[in-house]
Amino acid sequence: MSHLPRFSKLKSAAYSYVWSRDVEHLLPQHYKDRCIKFMTREPPAVHWQPISGRWKIDPKSGQRIPVQNVPIRVIYPEESNKGLWGGEGIIQGLLKKKPQTRRLPKLWMPYLQKRALYSEILDKWFAITVTLRTLDQIDEANGFDHYILKTDERDLNSKLAMDMKREMLLTLVRGTMYSDDTDKKQKIHNRYKEYMIPVSMFR
Repeated sequence: MSHLPRFSKLKSAAYSYVWSRDVEHLLPQHYKDRCIKFMTREPPAVHWQPISGRWKIDPKSGQRIPVQNVPIRVIYPEESNKGLWGGEGIIQGLLKKKPQTRRLPKLWMPYLQKRALYSEILDKWFAITVTLRTLDQIDEANGFDHYILKTDERDLNSKLAMDMKREMLLTLVRGTMYSDDTDKKQKIHNRYKEYMIPVSMFR
């Protein structure tokens, strides 16, 4: 049976890490640690605004009450693994248009669009389905490669993003980019060398 070590509650994500007892002893510890971190970390608060602090004032009674942040349940369909949704997903809830009417089920979908994104490291263009939040994050990170490499796996929340991160890192550590242009190769290496990890981490 596929499993992770026992936890009281795993977090919702676009994909999950599982392994069987038969192969558990074959997995490197750094891989298992990353799996556990991913499956137990709270996702970013994309669709709601947490209240900071331990206490708040009740607007009706004026009394101090403890803060209870309850995350909105987000659905991450398989399609989100094939794009870059920036942590966004589908929200399922109830819509009440008028005070006298009953509440009706409703799904709130992220606004998706296909964009051409260029990777300097891989020297390739990719046609990827993204959200506006993803585009904002790419701008904040100063480029597509920086966004993929510096953003935590839990925040990327996309199998496509992690596959691209792996390919970028392997290209950097092996030095296989721009084999016919030594100056460009060194420039790209210097620009992204802060993200490099030992090749042993890929096993």
